[in-house]
Amino acid sequence: MENISRIKEKCVGCKSCEQSCPKHCISMVENKEGFWYPSVDEKSCIECKVCLKKCPVENTEFHRNEPHKVWAWRNKNDVDIMRSASGGAADSAAKTILQMGGVVYGAAYDEQLAVSHIEVTDEAEREKLQSSKYVQSDPKDSYTKVKQRLSEGKTVLFTGTPCQIAGLYAFLGGNPENLYTVDLICHGVPSPKFFKKYLEYQNKQMAGRVIYFNFRSKDKRGWGTQYLLKTKTKTKTKTLSLDRYGKHFMDGDCYRESCYQCAYANTSRVGDLTVGDFWGSAKNHPNFYSPKGVSSVFVNTEKGQKLFEMMRVLAEVEEATLEEGMVKQGNLIKPSMRPNERNTFYEKIDEDNFMGDLKVGIQPKERLKAVIPAGAVRLLKKWGGGVTEENYKVSVIVPVYNVAPFLEKCVESILSQTWDFIEIILVDDGSTDNSGLICDQMKQKDDRVKVLHKSNGGVSAARNSGMEIASGGFICFVDGDDYVMPDYVEYMLEQLIKNDADIALTTQMFGNFDEKQVKNDEITTWNGEDAVEAILCYRVPIGCYCKLFRADFLEDVRFIPEIFIGEGFNFNVAVFQKADKVVVGKRKTYYYRRDNPTSAMTKFSIKKCECGLWALDVIKQNLKIHSKRIDAAWTYANWRTHSDFYDMCVLARVEKEYPEMYKKCLKVTRKDALSALYVPTSKQNKLRAVIMWVCPVAISFAMRVRKLKYHVNVSNR
Repeated sequence: MENISRIKEKCVGCKSCEQSCPKHCISMVENKEGFWYPSVDEKSCIECKVCLKKCPVENTEFHRNEPHKVWAWRNKNDVDIMRSASGGAADSAAKTILQMGGVVYGAAYDEQLAVSHIEVTDEAEREKLQSSKYVQSDPKDSYTKVKQRLSEGKTVLFTGTPCQIAGLYAFLGGNPENLYTVDLICHGVPSPKFFKKYLEYQNKQMAGRVIYFNFRSKDKRGWGTQYLLKTKTKTKTKTLSLDRYGKHFMDGDCYRESCYQCAYANTSRVGDLTVGDFWGSAKNHPNFYSPKGVSSVFVNTEKGQKLFEMMRVLAEVEEATLEEGMVKQGNLIKPSMRPNERNTFYEKIDEDNFMGDLKVGIQPKERLKAVIPAGAVRLLKKWGGGVTEENYKVSVIVPVYNVAPFLEKCVESILSQTWDFIEIILVDDGSTDNSGLICDQMKQKDDRVKVLHKSNGGVSAARNSGMEIASGGFICFVDGDDYVMPDYVEYMLEQLIKNDADIALTTQMFGNFDEKQVKNDEITTWNGEDAVEAILCYRVPIGCYCKLFRADFLEDVRFIPEIFIGEGFNFNVAVFQKADKVVVGKRKTYYYRRDNPTSAMTKFSIKKCECGLWALDVIKQNLKIHSKRIDAAWTYANWRTHSDFYDMCVLARVEKEYPEMYKKCLKVTRKDALSALYVPTSKQNKLRAVIMWVCPVAISFAMRVRKLKYHVNVSNR
């Protein structure tokens, strides 16, 4: 018969046909997998074909538009953005319509945590619609209610997957002026039956009924993919990719069959607005990025532009490109691929141990394959021990000393890494402020944080202590008053493994005077001599941040405890000269703070100058690579260090107080300034050298104008 039965597995489950049938002979029936499909009472069917006319599968070209504007969106309200999956764009649209006296429809949990579309008319109920639900929402009779509200003259907002919105347009037979729609970037939908089975499994695991569930909780790690489950007495957090339900959602082997042939998985959108996670914000809009979340908003229609203008007062916005908004959003290009595992996934769903038998989480090998070429995992085996937790985990070591105002932001930025497999080692080096307490609080917040309290021994000893207890296969460093972008670890790890390198680094970083991201990231490789020359010529950050090391490569290298200025410079040269391959990128993923008044870099002391020059001597003594270019680079490094300390003397106005140090630094500053012209350093460094050769005090004056003042540290004289 000519009715909805003919579409079979192409059905998206929107229930438009059920709500449209004039004879009420269509009912939506759950199949074995738990998805709804239309069942037609053939005896009552009059073959009027209304069900086909109202079906989005039969009308895929209905109201399709290409985005004409893309925006980064960040809700101004902290409560709303923390309750939202990303930047709170869909919630802002809902709030706007409700404040106009309108009606909003969206997905919400009921008391049993089943997900369905509900009507919201009161702002107090808006919270029910916030955050993502990674399961197919039951539309129920929402289309019928929308039609009724529109006929009453109400302004209506409908949010949902593109197929649900297409179903609504087909059901209405048009696009009323008082209807606004927001479609969500969708991977595909698991069945409600699968989610129900998962909740039953968690009820047993937690010895109590789960009464609260959030697929995208920000309570622990901010914007990311953390579940939050609660019973009356227990709370549990899970990482999406490491969870029984989340693993299969990410793998895509549990979706509705129609999802693999989705007609809406492209940039030709059905909604007035399209919203999703702006995963490219950290790289392409670093100054706009927030660990609380950023949404991408695609404006697709004139009505969408009107809605955007009304709701933008609720947020900070920044214009973006279509390409930037599509980063890590493959379903704006094509539907999710159908894995072979989909053939058998739901076969045993009715068995008691269905959830218990499911594969748990993304295993190390699979997680690595997500970011590196096929076969590259063998490199981990080559380095020893095979693919174990220790091999793929990254240890992030943070020395902590009196950085209380900055420490929480530092640790939160590390916890928000896109690479899940990390441990954070906070080494409290005898802090006299609240830094130690903050370390302990962060440990309570996340079990990936380790804390080591020790008596004050200096930054080098603190880093060494962290290295001694590090259990990861890779090691990187972050200073306690700095912070990092979400891809700090993954960016370097991906390049290190792809290129079978000993060290990965990036030559650029953010700072108080340098806020722009590099436009073109170029990946190159160096040998040990290249790397040593580069750091002696200040072409890479001389500190130990912005670098990732293989842990086994550092087994015989440690920081010299007595060196507290130039310790990273010394450490890096020692490591670089033993490297066979160093992979180098330009992307900025590290924010170096210059405005910490307690930092050693904002104080003058004679001990600091003496230590820095001694560190330089140690570098020279331990240099094992000797060539004309390394000798030239060493001369430049010697000049650069002396000129930096000369600047400090002038800025602190201690020329008369420490004449010996001042004269020594001035002598080298004048004598070797032109060495910069003969080494591969930046044009800015060459210009600086020429200026100092002509007039040494000029740079100091310029720094004073920029308000970089060094304060005399009396206690360290």
